[in-house]
Amino acid sequence: SGKENRSYTIPTDYELCTLNEDDVLTVSNKWRKGDDAANSHFLKETSDNILNRPSVGIRHLGRLVAWLCIHSSGTVGQLHVISEFRGQELARVLLREMSKMYRQTTGYDPILYAHKSNTAAIRLFESEGFIREAFVDQKMFFKF
Repeated sequence: SGKENRSYTIPTDYELCTLNEDDVLTVSNKWRKGDDAANSHFLKETSDNILNRPSVGIRHLGRLVAWLCIHSSGTVGQLHVISEFRGQELARVLLREMSKMYRQTTGYDPILYAHKSNTAAIRLFESEGFIREAFVDQKMFFKF
């Protein structure tokens, strides 16, 4: 698509990275709930996603401030930018980088998902040319 060809850069003092074992708790803690069993499951799932599938993050002065992962289902999710770093197009950079990696690795366009209440992610996905494809269990799925 033409949007893919637009150049994008991240600000000075930021760097693109692949997530690693040291990032598992940071990512997992973003979605912590009160239930210990659910937290334990999510920690294991997050660890599996980060250690065994492609991921992309952005660090600011070494601190992980934004990330995006591929789930065991093959869908792209867990997009998050820490609140004080929003408004700098970091989520767009992550989405474009992950889409490029996904296409190079699999030969297919990625399938994205977002919780139906995550209007910021939905707007981002649609602005990048992804189309709402399905609605399952409170999640919207998008394809290119």
